[in-house]
Amino acid sequence: MTRVFWALIALSAIYFVVLGAWSTWAISAGAGWLPIFDARVLGYDQEQARAFLLALSPEGLASYKGLFREADTVFPILLAATLVLGLLVHHPWRRAVSLGLGPEGIDEDVVSIAARLTMLKWFGYAVALGGLGFGLFRGRRA
Repeated sequence: MTRVFWALIALSAIYFVVLGAWSTWAISAGAGWLPIFDARVLGYDQEQARAFLLALSPEGLASYKGLFREADTVFPILLAATLVLGLLVHHPWRRAVSLGLGPEGIDEDVVSIAARLTMLKWFGYAVALGGLGFGLFRGRRA
């Protein structure tokens, strides 16, 4: 299972690079080299979105709405599979807190790590469910 995990990491990284190159040459090039929406890690406002859409050529728009959109949908699924398998293989909280340690075997550091990982897990669930809910209520627009 470890080999599959590392293969998924490699595949995810390669897929990410291919999507980046594709979006740059097929879409951003047709928009005066403005980055596509997903490449704007810090987000964008209405003015920036409008500027991008105004600059986007018909060919760039066709690429964005076509096969690229479908390929871009695969990346989060691939990344999620990589993360899930990584947790199954390496499961950091299993090493952080073990019921086998007993009350005398745990210390402040062990409990702190376990508590933070638990909060992170629940935060991740909330973000994923919130995103799903947002998508369900807003609907996917073309």
